[in-house]
Amino acid sequence: EKWFLLSCSEDCTIRLWSLLTWTCLITFRGHTQPVFDVQFGHYFASCSLDKTVRL
Repeated sequence: EKWFLLSCSEDCTIRLWSLLTWTCLITFRGHTQPVFDVQFGHYFASCSLDKTVRL
């Protein structure tokens, strides 16, 4: 987990980044409004202006 970073964006996506290669490994889509927070552990949770929380 220490070699990964999650980012959230106004483009309604969450991206998983490799800190070793500085590349985007996967893009998660599902929110219909900008994502403003994401928490990362064994799973991750995100919340958005679309008034939803996704796991």
